[in-house]
Amino acid sequence: MAEVIDSNSWPKGKKLVFVDFETTGFQLESSDRVVEVAFKSIHNGVIIQSDQQLIYPQRSIPLFLTEDVHGISNEMVRNASLFPTACSSLLENLEDAIFIAHNANFDLKCLISECLRFNISLPQFVCVDSLILSRRFINNTSNHKLTTLAESLGMDVSNAHRAMADVSMMIGIFDFIFRNHEITSTSKLVEIAGISLPNVTILPEEKEFNIQGEKVTLGKDYVLLYRDAEGNSTERIVTVSRIYGNSMTKWIEGHCHLRMEMRTFNSNRVESIVPY
Repeated sequence: MAEVIDSNSWPKGKKLVFVDFETTGFQLESSDRVVEVAFKSIHNGVIIQSDQQLIYPQRSIPLFLTEDVHGISNEMVRNASLFPTACSSLLENLEDAIFIAHNANFDLKCLISECLRFNISLPQFVCVDSLILSRRFINNTSNHKLTTLAESLGMDVSNAHRAMADVSMMIGIFDFIFRNHEITSTSKLVEIAGISLPNVTILPEEKEFNIQGEKVTLGKDYVLLYRDAEGNSTERIVTVSRIYGNSMTKWIEGHCHLRMEMRTFNSNRVESIVPY
């Protein structure tokens, strides 16, 4: 998606770096990792740099995210770079700049948690949340989700939740706001929609889980008696690589030796699970 922006309407001052991350989930301080990054840097209304990179997350991507959210598969990231290489250009661009994201607290956690894991010093920057800005200046929408805002302004949202598409939507929303509301300086922008950096602590990843009364340990083989959506039960050996979810439902992800591929299993359909 190419942006056509009115550079005369954009605020002058610091560089604006529009950023979006895609991930393996929401537990960024423990088990989840970044799988894609995109950014565009705009200075005084001119796009000066952009980049989009897939990132090897050192863990598997849940199938529901591949199928229903960002479309990024394990195969796509298999040969991708690790975070330090993939995000080197972003980190350089953020120095003395303004980091902008939609619901920015999440994207900041993505950045900070990965920097902590790889012992990378954060550049000096300040943050603006496009969600806060849109709530201030756009009122004729049912909600302020990024795709809702973009659709209301006539933008293409067909690639929503891929990182560069989301960055482009943010820029389109900012351009609309700048055309219709006088925000002449980036310091004024920070005053309106600036946020503080969140506190992030990397927690040890949980390794053992209780599934149907059985203690299940990541990395080990288990025999599952599993009932599919049609009610058919099959027995299979699964090498468990990840378990996630909530108190109601957990999802077991691992290599299924019956299908010879990575599969995800709903714990509520597991009739029994025992060590292999």
